[in-house]
Amino acid sequence: TNVAPAMTNRRVIANNFDVPNPVKGKGYDTGVMLRLLDNRFAARLTYFKGENPGNPVNRVNSIVVDHDRIISAQMTSINPATGQTYITQAEANDKFVYQKSRGGVVGTYGGALVDGLSDDVTTGYEADIKFNPSRNWTFTGSASYTKLERGNIFAEFESWYAEVRPYLERFGNPAGLVDQNNSPVNVAEHVERMQLAIDDVRNAGGFGFNNRPYKANFFTRYTFSSGMLRGVFVGGGTRWQSQNRVQRVVTGLTGTGRPIYGATLYGPEILEFDALLGYSNRTDIFGRRTNWRIQLNGTNVLNNREIQVLRYSADGTRLWRVTPRAPGGYRLSFSLDM
Repeated sequence: TNVAPAMTNRRVIANNFDVPNPVKGKGYDTGVMLRLLDNRFAARLTYFKGENPGNPVNRVNSIVVDHDRIISAQMTSINPATGQTYITQAEANDKFVYQKSRGGVVGTYGGALVDGLSDDVTTGYEADIKFNPSRNWTFTGSASYTKLERGNIFAEFESWYAEVRPYLERFGNPAGLVDQNNSPVNVAEHVERMQLAIDDVRNAGGFGFNNRPYKANFFTRYTFSSGMLRGVFVGGGTRWQSQNRVQRVVTGLTGTGRPIYGATLYGPEILEFDALLGYSNRTDIFGRRTNWRIQLNGTNVLNNREIQVLRYSADGTRLWRVTPRAPGGYRLSFSLDM
């Protein structure tokens, strides 16, 4: 079990748009191990499960923006029936106290980013092998499968929405309602968009953007113990990750404005190679036998620079979000063991 520090840069409806409670997680690991050949071969298979209930990872701000536009318009627009604004600043202050302690416009949520809670469950399997065919040669390898499921995404929205919606709609959808910039405000449209925004977040959370379920890596190293190459060691390996899910193509909208999803799009796999070369020996230093080693490590030695695609546009025709891949790199080290 564990308790994560409270995320002070997050705001959740469940705490009146304030900092969420610390996430209390649980983890389970169950495995079996097999050792053979006088412990020169070891294999392990592990099943794991992690639970993070109430995790604030589903971010959206449009529901607050739409809410604040309605409230601001009702505070600034004149009701023809009364000759006064639809609501007063004092009335809005009594209803929405969030911004009183935030230094923003009292009576609104100040366009804050909102983070929805979800119950995240990660399950999977991992297998790894360690094999020493000889004293000079070692091999390690591992492979894993991981599945992420999110449930109860933004479940706290419904109770808040059930209270707020009647308040926003109590004057109907009057013509002539404008915000502080004198732009028309359609109450029905903004209220509906709040629900649509939550639907979009739930679809995204359930889809599992950028999840790479399969991963594998292996590395081998050989040390020369005789001949001209005595003391030299070499090694190499690879790291692989399966394609990531980056988008579901939106082919149209339903009559209620909900997206109709088509094909699922994937980003490229990740495949990188690493290598090492070194030399070790023993030398007398100040009358003491000293082990020393010089080693050159290379990561991504083939310099695979293919960008990592994180998101496509809704119609799947354009890159929407990408991140560069770290180029090949080398590190030279020298160590003494006295």
